[in-house]
Amino acid sequence: AEAIPPGPMLDLCLKSRGLYPEWIDKLQHLSGLDIDYQDCGILAPVFTLPSVHDHWGIWLDRNALQLYQTNLGAEVVGAWWYPEDGQVDNRQLMKALQMAAHNLGVQIQEGITVNSIQQQHREVTSISTSQGEWQAQSYILATGSWAHQLLPLPVHPVKGQMAAVRMPPGETRLQRLLFASPTYLVPRKNGRLIIGATAESAAWGEGNTPSGIQALLERAIRLYPPLADWAIEDIWWGFRPGTADEMPILG
Repeated sequence: AEAIPPGPMLDLCLKSRGLYPEWIDKLQHLSGLDIDYQDCGILAPVFTLPSVHDHWGIWLDRNALQLYQTNLGAEVVGAWWYPEDGQVDNRQLMKALQMAAHNLGVQIQEGITVNSIQQQHREVTSISTSQGEWQAQSYILATGSWAHQLLPLPVHPVKGQMAAVRMPPGETRLQRLLFASPTYLVPRKNGRLIIGATAESAAWGEGNTPSGIQALLERAIRLYPPLADWAIEDIWWGFRPGTADEMPILG
């Protein structure tokens, strides 16, 4: 549904999607927790008729779309349907990963600062931390937007603001995951509806902003008007790691 063009990135994404169900089953078994992974498909509504056919999506006109999801905004003219895409509750996923690591005997050291990465002959030899020097067979740099603080990588922060509302029971409750770039609406099993997300070049500006939340909610209401009357549960924000071409850095 992200409309990634053919190439290595799309190949990587399709491979990852294919591996995901088995990985989730393994994590749920190891952790004993429900992660709420749903291979439910994604509806990608559009506000203008497409001029070309999407190779991966199934086109639904406005009449056909009503069979998949009612109460969409009046400006929606149709949607692409991606039956193999899905969603996962990222917060539950993190809890399961932590529990699985604990159950497997993995030691997680918290509150330790990595000061630098030591290299020799273009290979990492150790990491210097606030509790001394550590060595390992493999090293994973997982600092996201802050990666450039340890290695000279062209990574910058892309701020994202998000919100969640409580879906009422009944006919207006959203049944499908909707993605109309840059807006997505993700209904959880527990009645929580995730609304995302802004993509701002705001350097390291912290916190939710009135303009960011206003833009988020206006786009969401345009896509699915009933949510205008639903109770706001939460708003939050974070930093994505961005690159110049929006592609991963591998190597």
